[in-house]
Amino acid sequence: MFLSKQFSDKTILSQLKDPEYQTSLAEHKWDALLSKGPCFTSLAILMSHGATLQDSLHQLNLNPEVLHLLLSHQQLVLTAMRTIAESYLLRSSKKETGTLKKRVPSVVLEGAKGKLYKPIKFLAKGSAGSVYTCVRVGDETPKLAAIVVCDQSKSSKLASAVQQQLDRQLVLKQIEPTQKNSAENEFRIAELLAKNDSDNCCVNYLDRANEDVDHLWLVLRRVCGSPYGVDLKEYITGNFFSHPENQKDACQIILTLLKGLSHVSKCGVTMRDVKADNVLIDHCEGPHGVTYSARWSDFGLAVDLGKKLDGAAIRSPAQLSPDASEAMVIESLIGFWYDTQKLVPKPKWRGRRPPERCFQNPKKTGLGSFDAYMFAIIIVSIAISVDIAHIDKPSVRREFERKLAVKLPSDYLLTLEIGSFLQENIEKFRPFFLSAFGFRMADILVNESLHMLAKDPRERPRPLEVYERLLLVFEN
Repeated sequence: MFLSKQFSDKTILSQLKDPEYQTSLAEHKWDALLSKGPCFTSLAILMSHGATLQDSLHQLNLNPEVLHLLLSHQQLVLTAMRTIAESYLLRSSKKETGTLKKRVPSVVLEGAKGKLYKPIKFLAKGSAGSVYTCVRVGDETPKLAAIVVCDQSKSSKLASAVQQQLDRQLVLKQIEPTQKNSAENEFRIAELLAKNDSDNCCVNYLDRANEDVDHLWLVLRRVCGSPYGVDLKEYITGNFFSHPENQKDACQIILTLLKGLSHVSKCGVTMRDVKADNVLIDHCEGPHGVTYSARWSDFGLAVDLGKKLDGAAIRSPAQLSPDASEAMVIESLIGFWYDTQKLVPKPKWRGRRPPERCFQNPKKTGLGSFDAYMFAIIIVSIAISVDIAHIDKPSVRREFERKLAVKLPSDYLLTLEIGSFLQENIEKFRPFFLSAFGFRMADILVNESLHMLAKDPRERPRPLEVYERLLLVFEN
């Protein structure tokens, strides 16, 4: 039925029903989503009990136009279902062998804006692909390319010149073919967020280039790192926030990120995967002292719900015309699953994800509620200098237990909920909040964190509300 070269129909259907990977449309508690496209979990359940795809589609609450489109392209629906299931099954069946390849591709890429880019040096490799330093072909080679700080003893003219050199330092992100859909979404969301980001709270891609049909490259400015690293996770685990002299920077980073989350919500977007790894920090020592500029990054799992919060911008078959190509139909189906039914985040520690498992109807809960829950975990992580999001790792768990003088239960990956744990152990946490954020900000940050960690998303404050209350205390 699914024409998979590696997996049986039964395996495909079992994967699509697995709550460890999938959410059903009903979990959003947003009836409007049910008509925009198929609930793949419901289809898999019905088909597992012997129903045909045609009969299964008729049992969904699809609008007539979408139903007609899918009935006319049933093989494409099966192809989309196979692709979705295999995105997990193939990943778990592959084992990486050998050493990390650091060979720099010998290519010159033409960006969408007409610029030419050439990768120069391998920097890092992640699940989405590899990152390289690069140059614009035809640009004058910067003479100060290695400089990452500004010398306070020099003139402002020199500082400005060095900053210009920093601005010209670019990186290329080579996307794995299997992650192209996510990268396309990330580029689209980043462009949307950049339009009115006057405070520069979100990382924007400067350009994109297609090496061929399957290979996408993204261009962005290189982050100026510090001895602690380039992302917030590295600052947390490097104990940057355990030094009282960094209290002001800690508070400013929290405020900047809250303002950024507010901007994201204002644009009609939910990030869905809020964690310290996805915050980049630009470090610079200039004439006016050291600055740490925090910005949100990695929007591959974000969803655009539309400025009216009606779900109009969610990728779905409902957006297609009757004469849409087969490729467009498949892309819309996979996009609809990605935006509404892919379980995000999918950590080993269940408590990193809000209890509701997926974003809810934003007109009933507030768009930022899903992201706010995970941001509160970042605040607690900064306070105790432990990256709680990765508490599934034994070393992180041991550090968490050591600092708080507690012993987590053996099933903590299933039962630990930070809101309740913070409330029950508030006196153990308070000294850490005082050390990281200072006397004026400690108590209010504890309280705001508890509110953002409310189990009911309707009870969580919006990021802008938290920002305004914290700013009032911070500036007085």
